[in-house]
Amino acid sequence: MIRVQKQQLRYEGEMSLVYHLPMYEKVDIQQMILDAYNAGEKEITIPRGAYRLWPKEGIRGHLRFDHMQDFTVNAYGCVFLYQDVNHPGVYGTYSSNITLRGFASDYEDTIFTQMKCIAINREENYYDFEVDEGYCMYDEEDLKDTYGIAGCLYREHDGKLCIGGGRYDFSMKRFELLGGRKIRFHVGIPNTNWDFKVGDYFCPMNSFARRNCNNTMINHSGPFHFEDCTFWSSTISCIGECYSDGGSTYRNLKIMPGPKPLGATHRRLHSMSGDAFHLTSDRKGPLIENCYFEGIQDDGINIHGLYNCIDTVLDSNRMILATKGWIDIRDGDTLRIYNEDLDMIQTVKILKATDITSTYDPEEKLSYQGAYSKFVPYEYFDITVDEPIKANRGDWVVDADCIGEGMVVRGCTFYNIRPRGVLIKSSNALVENCVFDHVSEAGVRIIPEHNWMECDYSQNVIVRNCHIRHCGSGNDFRGHGITVDGDEAIEHRNIIIEDNVFEDNYGEEIHAACAQGLVIRNNTFSKRHDIALERQTDGKYDPVPAVYINKCKNVTIEGNTYPENRHAGVYGFEVENLTTDVPYTLGSWASDCIPGQQGRGGWHWQYAPIGTDDYRDYPNWLSGHGPDNGWWTGEFGDRTNGCILRSWWDTYICAGTESDAVRSFTCPHDGTLIVSCSEPIKAGDIADETDGVLVKITKNSEQVWPRDCEWGEVPLFNSIFRFWEKVEVKKGDVIHFRVNKNQTDVGNGTSWNPFVYYVD
Repeated sequence: MIRVQKQQLRYEGEMSLVYHLPMYEKVDIQQMILDAYNAGEKEITIPRGAYRLWPKEGIRGHLRFDHMQDFTVNAYGCVFLYQDVNHPGVYGTYSSNITLRGFASDYEDTIFTQMKCIAINREENYYDFEVDEGYCMYDEEDLKDTYGIAGCLYREHDGKLCIGGGRYDFSMKRFELLGGRKIRFHVGIPNTNWDFKVGDYFCPMNSFARRNCNNTMINHSGPFHFEDCTFWSSTISCIGECYSDGGSTYRNLKIMPGPKPLGATHRRLHSMSGDAFHLTSDRKGPLIENCYFEGIQDDGINIHGLYNCIDTVLDSNRMILATKGWIDIRDGDTLRIYNEDLDMIQTVKILKATDITSTYDPEEKLSYQGAYSKFVPYEYFDITVDEPIKANRGDWVVDADCIGEGMVVRGCTFYNIRPRGVLIKSSNALVENCVFDHVSEAGVRIIPEHNWMECDYSQNVIVRNCHIRHCGSGNDFRGHGITVDGDEAIEHRNIIIEDNVFEDNYGEEIHAACAQGLVIRNNTFSKRHDIALERQTDGKYDPVPAVYINKCKNVTIEGNTYPENRHAGVYGFEVENLTTDVPYTLGSWASDCIPGQQGRGGWHWQYAPIGTDDYRDYPNWLSGHGPDNGWWTGEFGDRTNGCILRSWWDTYICAGTESDAVRSFTCPHDGTLIVSCSEPIKAGDIADETDGVLVKITKNSEQVWPRDCEWGEVPLFNSIFRFWEKVEVKKGDVIHFRVNKNQTDVGNGTSWNPFVYYVD
């Protein structure tokens, strides 16, 4: 696999401070801490210097805090160079009120690589790179398993994330060694929309590092406190905190790429392959204040609980609960129970919870898919609750006291973050006075993620006084500032988005769905990104709204400021009890009608025999989440007539050998309808060898787009961007978005999510 490289002291350049620190190789800091603690001391000060740290044999972590309380480590001016990439740097377990201050940390072995693009061949679809000196190089073993390996692209001149054409990952099918430090990547996705050129850089994710640890890991503990610390690298997350009482504080931290390796020509661009913070099933959320995040290849902050399942309902008030992971269930906890469609059934209180894992042997184990693995029960609890249970075997259960409730993120900066800045799945949360800059999806996203088995719907969340700019470059064009979304159930409650500034983003500033008690007020929607402005209609209306809402109740939208080049209005549908001081216009994304809801929002999933206008509905999507491993969750239709395919991130229509696949919108009233394609049309998969698909739009039987030919052609996983058509419609007219197989029926699965809205 990748061969790590050791240097005497591998830093140079802008971090010369590290280079000139005294190096202490034989100082056992772990033993110093234990000696002070066992002597009854409450704190220890580590002398300024650089320290190489090794984990002790049989003990996990380079610095371990095990069953310790009320102790402080002052390490101002210290750099900890961890020597074993398979161990976390700091590991805390069954401890509380541990404070660590002032140190910087890194893995001295080079655990990541980055490479400069030296050639691009778009016709044969490969990219040539040269791995920079000082970074990891590959050998032949790495050629064995490269399918789908991904990473981020960075511009050479300023180190910013490249603008993507509806994707933020650079994925490849295989690569080959060209000699020396040169590598050729063969990609399945042409990436013609990348703002990427020769001279720019590629940083692969942890898939190449083949290691699995966080920089800092805290389990089953009370609060830890980190102040004035810097974290330069980790193969997964920077800080992982799990199954703890929580309430930790993180102040003035820097999580960012470390010093340039010795011999390298370019500074490090990548710091963490996982989330900067990933907190699972804590009983109380953290305070994260005045922290800086940069070069994170997953979310900046992700705080969540876990979905669990009812194994058996024993009687009216008693059930056996199967948990997804270890969870600290206690008497008095509140359980939220959802059916398999994630509609909330009831909320109950635990009267008594007994761990029966060691004695319970179910006749048939539950098996529900998550994103990459099936639901395999970890523990079993016999639980008595305070009222009759209305649920059944297989329904979902969330312990609302183990989702990190009460998190506060204040005064933080998020820069060059791959998907989301802050991902919220907890309640009573506050995000304020933060800056989100060059985040490839939304700056803030509020959503339960069933496919990752991470919960829950959020209640009482405030996002205020934040500056959100240059966000959404690698996503589709939805919710690039702030997103509130869910799994169809209207279970988010009391979400306030106020006094934020949105600037130079790529799509919707606020996308809100599945919420009741939603307030959007006093926000400033400032300058739009130039790419977004290219989609203006008649130089007047941007086909992507500033605010889009659907399937919401009790919504207030007031006091917001809109730029001149944006329609001052709100788009959406299925909104109940809306108060707004700007016009509300019917607008609808095709994807807001899932296959099991034919006709919702005016949308249908259909097919039509090639060359005919005989449109027929596909069968409704069946309930449940499908049998597969979280990749394809099912299909309806057949190879002849086409079908519907659904992955955990998108839904596709797949043209058949004898029929076109169609998404159809029925106009609810007369007027002027804008038909737009703000998201990319994507055909095939990175493993397919296909000639792409053909697409067109008709109103009834009249062709609307393209105007100059019968069909538009979409090559393999490529995109047709930024078209719009103004169509005069009558009530009952049907707009058909039609996909044809082209010459072959290979790789015909097509993601096409058009947006339609009225402008009168």
